[in-house]
Amino acid sequence: AQAVQSAVSAGESGQANERRIALRMGLHLGYVICDEVRSYGHGVNMAARLEQKAPPGAICLDDATRQELE
Repeated sequence: AQAVQSAVSAGESGQANERRIALRMGLHLGYVICDEVRSYGHGVNMAARLEQKAPPGAICLDDATRQELE
């Protein structure tokens, strides 16, 4: 997630502020169901809720995910 954020930020550095892409990301460690077209399930729903809490250009993760990464 950090690598994607950094790459997008670097690619947008020449753009005017109002034209820059600022991704919000939500990370949740959990099960995801995938088929040929989409991903869904509780893990996707939790990540989407976390993403909504992140400010533009930031990554939001829940405590369980943070502890697992540590």
